[in-house]
Amino acid sequence: MTSTYRKKPIPVQARELTSDSYRGLIDALTAEQFVAGGEAADGTVYLEIRTLEGQLRAREGDWIVWGTHGDVWPVRGDIFAETYEPAIPLPAGFRSEQLVAVRCAACEYEYDEDESYTCYFNSVEQATTCVRDAGWTVLKDGRVLCTAEDDEDHDELRRTVGIATAS
Repeated sequence: MTSTYRKKPIPVQARELTSDSYRGLIDALTAEQFVAGGEAADGTVYLEIRTLEGQLRAREGDWIVWGTHGDVWPVRGDIFAETYEPAIPLPAGFRSEQLVAVRCAACEYEYDEDESYTCYFNSVEQATTCVRDAGWTVLKDGRVLCTAEDDEDHDELRRTVGIATAS
């Protein structure tokens, strides 16, 4: 049986391959990483890079990415735009953590203990326990319903999942 995983957000260094960045990228690659480079028949630049997966070609518009262990690899421009975003450096003494907030599947109301601010939890398990204790319904698929009653959206979702509705 497989489980679902999400890649950890590990910051990397990256630079887009353009005609302007071409020379700087060659200088940034080590002798082991740089294989070849030049101008393609269509007038665009390219780099051949030795990666952990073998020799790969980066074309103009692709991004060259350096990992935390010194490894390097090219990423197609459209894939880079879809999967990478600028990392925001944190000041000294700060750290980033992933937190969980809970939103009702019917009305998108975010759970808060005293109706003044959204609560954030350290884990899905902690959040589930807290909202269940507060009277929210946790559905089999993991979605939750808040305690709102006599509301068409909530009643519709309750009917859909087979929970008795208030009459």
